[in-house]
Amino acid sequence: MSYIHYGKDGWILQPNRKITNWASGLCMIEEEYICANKNVDYNYFQAGNLIEDSTPCIDGAYIFTAPKYTDMGNGFIKATITAYGRSNANGSVDSVAGPSTIEFYAYEASYSFLENVVVSEEIKLGSIPVVKSLPIIKKVIPKNSFPPSEVPSGTVGLFDTEGNDIAEKVFKPSDFNSITPSNFHGDFSGVKLNNRFTISRFDSVNFGNFNELTMQYIDASGKQYMPINESGDAQDVPFYRKEAPTFRQFNSAATSGNDVIYFDVRESYTSGNYLLETATLTSLELNNAKQISVLVTDQTNATIFSSVFSSVSVLQNLGALSNGTYGVVLSATNEYGTEYRYGSFEIPII
Repeated sequence: MSYIHYGKDGWILQPNRKITNWASGLCMIEEEYICANKNVDYNYFQAGNLIEDSTPCIDGAYIFTAPKYTDMGNGFIKATITAYGRSNANGSVDSVAGPSTIEFYAYEASYSFLENVVVSEEIKLGSIPVVKSLPIIKKVIPKNSFPPSEVPSGTVGLFDTEGNDIAEKVFKPSDFNSITPSNFHGDFSGVKLNNRFTISRFDSVNFGNFNELTMQYIDASGKQYMPINESGDAQDVPFYRKEAPTFRQFNSAATSGNDVIYFDVRESYTSGNYLLETATLTSLELNNAKQISVLVTDQTNATIFSSVFSSVSVLQNLGALSNGTYGVVLSATNEYGTEYRYGSFEIPII
């Protein structure tokens, strides 16, 4: 084809402009220019330059890679220009559905008799099969920008094996018949599923001033605890079994704690008698004693003191005791049963 050139010198844009868009938001613009041999400036188009018309790109289209030049054989040179930008900043979200199993756990707690601490044990409540729709996100960001760190809301699906959406369903410990209000104290309000994800695949392809990202996510929910805090992590409030009152350290006066019974024997310096103090600490109101029984025996196993009472704190006068070892039987009763502890104290020779 021959050209007769009139007017403008330099590169002349041709009418065959081509635009290609991808779901990620990547936009490619292809343009052709011609210029008479005698006027060619091979430095006019440079990789990284903004093209004159970037439509429909939202923040410009930039030449990538270097232009291609062709001698048309008729006194003209053709320059083929490719420029990249992005038509949107949202990109696209696809998903791949796959089976998964969610396991539920809780902490069951009890008191250590010797260490005066709460001992918690992790127990498995049960599990449920689910189908998780895991996102695959493609989007375009400016070069040197930080990639997105969060999964866009509304892009992750969570379903039961019948296809029902269970993302907002509340699961309770009693659903698994292992921890129920009939045999445990605790929070039975239930929880929504801990639907967490992490990136398993991260690909980035450079197109000059922009990078096209592909991010594929996998399930990272881990164990599902009951109850949970606002971050979805296990709370430090466990379940306490409903049972007979629990004793804390024997023969030592406790100064703090919950749901325990202690006793202490000391000499009254004002009267010369020995005092037996018994108390329950009930700030959590868990497995509290409704009745306390105390039996004190001497060296011959004869009863020197016996009492049943329901007061929270009781101070009993044992009278003047001779030196020797005395036995103590302490019991506490509530609606769940009776707990016994056996101990002794010694009156030294003065």
